[in-house]
Amino acid sequence: DGLRQGADDYIGKPFDPHELVARVDQLFELRRVTLEIERKSDELSAANKKIKEEEVKLIASEKLRTMGDLAAGIFHELHNYLNMIHNGAVPLKDLVGLIATNGATPDDVNETIELADLVLEAAAHAMTVTGELKGYAHTDAGLHRVVDLHGVLQSNLRMFGKIPGTLKVDMQLAEGNLPVSCAPTHLVQVFTNLMKNAFEAMDSNGTVTMTTRREGGDAVVWVADTGPGVAADFAERLFEPFQSTKKQGVGLGLGLSMAKKVIEEHGGSLSLDNVYTDGARFVVRLPIAKTAPDPQQRVGA
Repeated sequence: DGLRQGADDYIGKPFDPHELVARVDQLFELRRVTLEIERKSDELSAANKKIKEEEVKLIASEKLRTMGDLAAGIFHELHNYLNMIHNGAVPLKDLVGLIATNGATPDDVNETIELADLVLEAAAHAMTVTGELKGYAHTDAGLHRVVDLHGVLQSNLRMFGKIPGTLKVDMQLAEGNLPVSCAPTHLVQVFTNLMKNAFEAMDSNGTVTMTTRREGGDAVVWVADTGPGVAADFAERLFEPFQSTKKQGVGLGLGLSMAKKVIEEHGGSLSLDNVYTDGARFVVRLPIAKTAPDPQQRVGA
């Protein structure tokens, strides 16, 4: 009966008292070890929970840092559009006053329409920039939808605004759309990080080339710079957290590890092209979506 109930550790009669004491001691030790394992397991679970919480904080910190880096470029972009609005609105106001006083000629009407179009176009561009910034910062912007990858790259470039120094960006986009299912603002963060790293590697002079291509079922983006490249002994650790070639205190060394994680969560891959010798070139692969991008969906919305 005892064996049927699971009592498989027993001593039959007659028994040796020394064996009984040894068995009891062994069971007490087993109980002690079991409790110790449970305690260590609880401590490990608590430590893992704390690590996850700190990881979330670090990711949020890195995102805020990236937004801070973009702020100057966004300000420059908005300032340009506001200047266009101001430069169009002032003569538009004067022209309307002139028309009200002296009547409208065909030339006056045409000039008024042209100035109004200029103001509307500049306002639309400014709203695009602020909309993309809002989408980038929005806590619910992780929802996936099908968009054109080219639109993500162009949004990324607009978010940068003024390119620093004499640096240049060369966009070599494949013909047609490259539909991908993604959280667009997450991809903007990835390409923003890649571009920012490239700019910093080249200091104040050089070119970042962003090339897209369709390869089988994948959309491929190459982000290449004309900087010094990545040292061979560092390339293996490049995507590990807290690895950075920048000066101490400049960034957390999380940008590339986060970028790789985001791309892998989208079913793709991010790697360094080890055979590229004219600088550094990163390769982003994402699966092509089976449905076409929604033309009504703005990337940063």
